[in-house]
Amino acid sequence: MKQHPKSDPGTYSTYCNDGFTLAEMVVSKVRNMPYEDVLRKYITEKIGANSTNTTYTINSDYPLVSEGKKPKEYFPIQGAGGITTSMIDLCKFGQIFLEPNSIISEKSKALMAKSWGTTFLESDLGAIDFGLGWDLVRHHDPDYDFGDGVLAKGGNSMFFSSRLIIVPKYNAVLALSETHDCGLDVPTTLMRLFNTYLEPNTYPDYSGIYAHAFGLQKITTIKSSMVVQDKTEKGWVMSDLLDYADGKWTNEKGNQIFFEEDYLLKTTRNRTVAFAQKAKKQELNSVWKSRLNKKYIVCDTTYYDIVTNQMLCSVEFNRTEDTMSLIVHGNKSESVVSEFPIEVIDDTHAQSYLHTPCNGSRDRIEPYFEDGKLYCASYTYICEDDIEPYNSQLFEKENKVYKINNTLEVLPTICENHRILVLDSNGDLYYDSMDVEEYKSIESGFIILV
Repeated sequence: MKQHPKSDPGTYSTYCNDGFTLAEMVVSKVRNMPYEDVLRKYITEKIGANSTNTTYTINSDYPLVSEGKKPKEYFPIQGAGGITTSMIDLCKFGQIFLEPNSIISEKSKALMAKSWGTTFLESDLGAIDFGLGWDLVRHHDPDYDFGDGVLAKGGNSMFFSSRLIIVPKYNAVLALSETHDCGLDVPTTLMRLFNTYLEPNTYPDYSGIYAHAFGLQKITTIKSSMVVQDKTEKGWVMSDLLDYADGKWTNEKGNQIFFEEDYLLKTTRNRTVAFAQKAKKQELNSVWKSRLNKKYIVCDTTYYDIVTNQMLCSVEFNRTEDTMSLIVHGNKSESVVSEFPIEVIDDTHAQSYLHTPCNGSRDRIEPYFEDGKLYCASYTYICEDDIEPYNSQLFEKENKVYKINNTLEVLPTICENHRILVLDSNGDLYYDSMDVEEYKSIESGFIILV
């Protein structure tokens, strides 16, 4: 393979993995030992960075993080990124650039922190800010004044983005690494976090869980910043980030959040609505605790009922940080799964407690139990504990609900004015003869013969 330089030497500076790999080879040659041994003998053992290894020397005491079901990331290019470490140990490494030590001399640190970059374009700052090893030796961000001498090194691999920042003014080392599914702007997030830490805490705190017509939101105010998280099937997921000014929090789109008493108000395109209120916390007795997280399957839908094709085919009671709610399951292909905040009235009744005007009447969920069945939103439900297993039963005069314990390959024959709904084990609609022609087998769940 023939290669040639991008330009004549000295024309401009740019990042190059091959440069770090060449440096790795030089270090190994000069020390006459493998590169990973050099790192361990002269750096990591001396600073107690026990988690730090190359991909050739992975330590089982420090298992690698991976993104979802993706494979572990192993990079043989050690000098250009094939090093694994914890953020604490990365900060230990960064600390050697802030104080005298036996690992690296002050002269070497000064040479590394000098701007060695060059460019042929007068306004090009990116090319001239390279140090020796450092991606950035001059800090330009207008929103974050961290003083002189700031050093930064970033890394972006197949699955990770990482950042190391040295801030001499505050004797601080900052480190952050994410898998790409986090979707963070790593450099900005890291600077924002540190800037929030530096701020005096003179801001109102409205942290807590807030209930709205279709779910829960967690508000966390950290000095001038507000983080909004939505409750999802996967847990709390960040949905917004806002900054405080003049009594309100504003996001990058200009949308605002502010509070009146226990109510959260949102302003979008100059329209303000009372969106949510502080969620009620409540102790539960043994009766209600026994009902938590069990699936209640609808048993009185009709062959023409489109509602149960989209939602309310099953419900379950959920408890999140002492807050009670009713989760409504629906069609898996539609994002209609909702969570309605409720409070317990007695052993048989619960009701919505929301008083936010913008929510209309759809939040008026008032489940109650009678004769062993749950009545809610005009439907009747039966608890999964009371459902008999399905063993090829056929249609009867009344609706029947069965539990699928073994793979269901074939459905009963459907005649006019009949309908079959199949729910998965989570209670979501998997198949409905009303609008799906082809049925595919399912290992477990529920079948409703209508």
